[in-house]
Amino acid sequence: MMPEFRATNQFINENIKSIEIYGTGNINDTYLVESETKKLILQKLNTSIFTNPKYVSNNIKAYSEHLKTKLNGEYKKEWLVPEPILTNTGQEYFVDGDNYWRAFEFIDNARTYEDIQSLKHASEVGAALGKFHNYLSDLPIENLYDSLPIFHIAPKYLAAYDRALADYKGDKAEIAEYIKIIEDHRELFSILEDAKHLGKLKIRVIHGDPKPSNVMISDDNFKAIAFVDLDTLKPGLIHYDIGDCMRSNCNPVGENGKPEEVVFDLELMRGVLGGYLPQVKSFLSDIDYDYIYDSICLITLEMAVRFFEDYLNGNSYFKVKHPRHNLDRAIVQFELLKSIEAQEKEIKEIISSLR
Repeated sequence: MMPEFRATNQFINENIKSIEIYGTGNINDTYLVESETKKLILQKLNTSIFTNPKYVSNNIKAYSEHLKTKLNGEYKKEWLVPEPILTNTGQEYFVDGDNYWRAFEFIDNARTYEDIQSLKHASEVGAALGKFHNYLSDLPIENLYDSLPIFHIAPKYLAAYDRALADYKGDKAEIAEYIKIIEDHRELFSILEDAKHLGKLKIRVIHGDPKPSNVMISDDNFKAIAFVDLDTLKPGLIHYDIGDCMRSNCNPVGENGKPEEVVFDLELMRGVLGGYLPQVKSFLSDIDYDYIYDSICLITLEMAVRFFEDYLNGNSYFKVKHPRHNLDRAIVQFELLKSIEAQEKEIKEIISSLR
């Protein structure tokens, strides 16, 4: 029996009609399961990255319980949380050898989109992140585990890149242009962490991956109704989320586009930020606003370095379709960084106009 069928049988006691690969995630293996009476999302957690599945489960549970209390009667009307499905023996995971499988309720009458479809869509993704940050602004971070200690700590990615480059046996002349970009931006890597250590930026709850394909949009009214892929939910700086939301939503060609077509779209940025900021005005400080532009540059550089480092290491982290895939992804991010920096004045003016 295929492992995904064996895992599904641990969560439901019905005939399985179909199991299909679902979504385009780079880390976990995700499937849409359809049985006689229901649909569910089945996922195999990548435990080489999420080394403590119980931390991940705890954080998702803390998020769900906090929202149920905070939203009270509006929970599931205003905002949805994908509900975990327990196994037939009441466990959160089905452990099959080294594999950890879990299941979630399928959110019907809604969908995610790989790329931004319109200005309205951009605004809805921004509003979704704003609601997420607002809803969780009073969730004590002590209730959460740091399920990925290196995740969105930019100086650590720079250190990992330095090690990978030192060990790389390929032709460095072919990648010299990208090595130089990183060298020219070394000081940028510590800008948010320095602000955190100086007490300028506060640790809050972050989603960690606020790209368009993680925001559920209602089929009825095209409103954002849920964030999915909550494995990276953890304590951190929301500026990594803000910057990543701009990075992933304001490049119309996406992470796998052609480098020559990459551009940081200012209208999409205005849409995303215009949707986000009204949701968080109650707790965002003047200093928080001052770091938004830097966060957009930093997270774009961080993602470029993460893809680049994985390429240098032989593609051991992100899923790839061919040996150069991570290098191609890195080049897209380097080009996006160039576009962002070329429009620094305009970007800062947009941020100022929306304060």
